[in-house]
Amino acid sequence: MLRTGQKTLAHQRVATKAAGERGFSLIEVTIALLLLLIASIGVATAFAFSIQNNSSAGDRAVALALAQQRIEQLRNLDFNNAALAAAVTTQNVTNANRPFRIVTTITDVDTDTSAAANALAPTTKLIRVDVTPSGSSWTWANSIVTVTTTRSAFAPGPNFCGGC
Repeated sequence: MLRTGQKTLAHQRVATKAAGERGFSLIEVTIALLLLLIASIGVATAFAFSIQNNSSAGDRAVALALAQQRIEQLRNLDFNNAALAAAVTTQNVTNANRPFRIVTTITDVDTDTSAAANALAPTTKLIRVDVTPSGSSWTWANSIVTVTTTRSAFAPGPNFCGGC
């Protein structure tokens, strides 16, 4: 049997405990949700930005591969091939579902300035390939990728002995 005093003491403990265990108010929950919303908007923006930058970086990587491929094609030609004549050519290419513009500039370089050499064909060619990715809204992704190389022909000097 419980005494009357004990019953009252147990009842007071339950009442005190219930008053200290209040839940979150509606205002506190709303503020927490707003903070989470602001943080998630920032994360979503960062994801969108990184996806766009990865796509642009892929475009530049493809542009570099196209430039290197074009340089290799020109390096595999004979030095006197008509395709290596001094000229500027433009070619539009679609690779990986993206448009690219390839501009190839071949320049004859006269490395020997003597009067006798001026009558001869040039012995060095400067080859420059510029590739521009098109269609991206990011300006840095549309910048030009440039690869440059030189080709030299065999030009024997005055002391060359062909059959020695």
